[in-house]
Parts: sequence; C-alpha cells; structure tokens
Amino acid sequence: MKKIIIFAAVVLFFSQILYADPQNSTGNTDKSYELYVYEEFPDWMHKIRRAESLFIGSIPLTFAAVSLVGNVINGYTSTPLTQPDYLIRFGFSAAVSAVLVIIDFILGELENE
Repeated sequence: MKKIIIFAAVVLFFSQILYADPQNSTGNTDKSYELYVYEEFPDWMHKIRRAESLFIGSIPLTFAAVSLVGNVINGYTSTPLTQPDYLIRFGFSAAVSAVLVIIDFILGELENE
C-alpha cells in the first residue's frame, strides 16, 4: 500500500512540472502580465466586492464582540456553550456584519452625491 501511495505522489509531483508550460493558449511565450483597470468592471461589481469583503472581514470581530456581550449578559457562567448557542451567536454576528455593510453602503452613496 505504501508503494502505491509513494508512486502516486511521485507521479503527481512530476506531472505538475511537466505541464507547467509557460505558453498561453495562443502559443505565445510572452510572460507579460496586464493588470486590471478600474474601468474594466461596472460600478455595481465594485460595490458588491466591497460589501462582500467588509461582510466576511467583519465576521470574526463581530463574533468576538457578540460573544463578549453574551458572556456579560449571562454573568460569566462557567457552563460550556452548546451548539445552538454558537449558532445563535454566529447569527447575531452575521446580522451585525450585515448592518455594518448597509451603513457603509449608505455612507458611500451619500459621499458620492
């Protein structure tokens, strides 16, 4: 069994080296990279990307804040949290993150006017 796994790992490793061809689909070996320009995407895509980044990025912070507030409200009890408690806290943190995204969107629209 070990020989099969080692053989498969060696084949996978060397197949990546063999197929790492610098040519693009037209056969050109030019390695120049062209960056995206701001005008390449519509404005609504930029707004959605900002909202998504803000929502996903604020989840850990809001989860920590919601957990802290939940512990203060519960009086720092030493009982372990059950899975529904975690889901409720995650739901609250997602709601707080969504509110932050909506506030950011409104402030951004007011600034653009």
